[in-house]
Amino acid sequence: MISSYFKENAIAFILVCIAALTACLAFIFLPEKIPMQWNGTNVIWYADRIAIFCAPVISTIVVIFLKPLIDSFFKNYLSFFPKLSGIIVSGIAFILYSCELYMIAFCSGVVLHIEYIVFLEFLFLAIFCLLYILKTRKSLQKL
Repeated sequence: MISSYFKENAIAFILVCIAALTACLAFIFLPEKIPMQWNGTNVIWYADRIAIFCAPVISTIVVIFLKPLIDSFFKNYLSFFPKLSGIIVSGIAFILYSCELYMIAFCSGVVLHIEYIVFLEFLFLAIFCLLYILKTRKSLQKL
């Protein structure tokens, strides 16, 4: 049961592990206070550097607890689109990881607009889910 759950969500768990490893490596080099909330490119809230572990922790919670909720929400559609919830969960884990990378980059002097980055990631996730649904639907129609 547990091993099949890990196999089903391998991409999401790999992203969580990469985010945790990145956080561990970055923790050594980060300043005592790291940016957590922005208004454009201006930081409006800082947190202790231990907060760099928020992304891996939240990603783990999403993969373990949110995935079953998504499965139950889409239960009528999962027989037609069995990988949809995995794609959604992996996408959320990727977005959280990119936010972690943005915090690290900002501390290194790279300043970008995070709202554009996250918007594009959500857009790509939505497009990817739509393409998956259309492809799966097309292959079901051939049967």
